[in-house]
Amino acid sequence: MRTLVIVMLCAMSALRGMAEEIVFFDAVTAGDAAWSWGAARIKNDAGKLIVRESNLNPKDAYGDVYPSDKFPYVPKARLMLDVERIFSGTFTFQVLCFRGSALLQTIDVIKDSKETRSRVFRMSDIGVPPQTQSVMFKLWVANAKGASLILRNLQYSVEVPGDKILTRQDFTELAFWTNSALEVTTTPTGTLMRPAAEAKAGSMWWTQALPVSSTGAVLLHIPQVSRSVATLQFDVFDRDDQYLGAINVFENVGTGWHGSPFSVLQWPEGAARYQLKLWASGAEGSFVGVDRLLVIED
Repeated sequence: MRTLVIVMLCAMSALRGMAEEIVFFDAVTAGDAAWSWGAARIKNDAGKLIVRESNLNPKDAYGDVYPSDKFPYVPKARLMLDVERIFSGTFTFQVLCFRGSALLQTIDVIKDSKETRSRVFRMSDIGVPPQTQSVMFKLWVANAKGASLILRNLQYSVEVPGDKILTRQDFTELAFWTNSALEVTTTPTGTLMRPAAEAKAGSMWWTQALPVSSTGAVLLHIPQVSRSVATLQFDVFDRDDQYLGAINVFENVGTGWHGSPFSVLQWPEGAARYQLKLWASGAEGSFVGVDRLLVIED
């Protein structure tokens, strides 16, 4: 395995200087179909996203909408909210912080505001709990029946310098990857993972190893699934290449961006290196599509 680490480090040097911007969510690009409704509604009206309170209780003048997906928490990520116009009432913008499926905290980033302007936040500056793996965003309109506004954009993104990328995989070829109980098909845009007919789950893993770290993050994009779910696992080894066990980074996820800061992972004692392992689970004919995986340093 030490030889593989050396090969991997040499290959990584070619990536230095190649920065990558990851846009986890952009409201303009995603459109209104990417949102879920609480007691408000969001609709595209002549190219503008209109958020309007629609609480069924006539005494309650508040409601919320939120992007349907959760997104990886990256401390250096940029969060931008741009409200173009407020027709009536006020708005509140919240960040919901999760570890796995458990809600840790809800943060009022903006509360009961009437200001129409663009605001940019760095995620590490808004009070996110250190145990957080993923976040959701929620937009409330309130303090007037039918409270409404025009949302110009909501964007969550991070720019990663090339010298902070330990590895990036686009899955258009599978050099150094092997698999078990899994059929894999590469395409010009990624790889489809299908559990073998006789199995309900299969895996593929990167045979190179990365050094254990308490900083940085791992990010994975899944553009499509069919009757299947995915799990990202780390197989962990000590300095003598003895297997210590596996860490489930996230489990049973569907489409979208997924990830975790390394700081929240519980490494076994003596952990020195790890290998990336992807699982696809589902019945015959199911599949998971993957197209981007990055391991980044702080």
